[in-house]
Amino acid sequence: MSDSDFEEVIFNSSGLFVFAFASETWNFEWGNFLSSIGVSHALFKDRFDLWYRDGVYGFGDAAALVGYIKSKRKSFGPMITLGLSKGSWAALKFGKLAEVDRVIAISVNSGCGKSLDEFPPRWHHRLEYSELSADLKPLYEVGKNPYVHAYVSDGNGLPTEAPEIDRIMAQRINADKITFIPGYTHGGENNLARGIRNNGILKQEILELCKRRTS
Repeated sequence: MSDSDFEEVIFNSSGLFVFAFASETWNFEWGNFLSSIGVSHALFKDRFDLWYRDGVYGFGDAAALVGYIKSKRKSFGPMITLGLSKGSWAALKFGKLAEVDRVIAISVNSGCGKSLDEFPPRWHHRLEYSELSADLKPLYEVGKNPYVHAYVSDGNGLPTEAPEIDRIMAQRINADKITFIPGYTHGGENNLARGIRNNGILKQEILELCKRRTS
């Protein structure tokens, strides 16, 4: 293992900055993609699988992470957090706390707390309350929220997934935009994040935000 679950790549001293949270414990996600389109970014992962509760190993606690994100506004903008599944939960949480401009949440996880009645009964056993994946709904019910763009799919090809749950996870925090992309799964080889990366959808959204900044 490296000494840190954090990496930073700066392409220029202004413009858009993306904070990307990994869904896996062992691997940074989105780095190659963001580098390929020349976007400055920071990558985070959580080797201990604690849902970023204690911040980022080798970097600092949750307060330090929020402070770091906020500090980039002095030089960059707009500020975006990005993540898949567990990474989307972190993107939503830290994006709200650090007052970023936009959250891109893929195969959304917003927690659920004890509000299991929001979800289909057959999935309650998979959504048991966890202090690690704390419910983000109360956080998004107060104050100013970032613009949230959620991507969801139908779980095609992976019957054990719960495609309707991803949609509910986005709706319950009042995501500003929910984009349905059929034919992908929540996780696995055919996951939605890989799909919108490979078919150019994610690149188009991020580069469009870059244009708005420079226009």
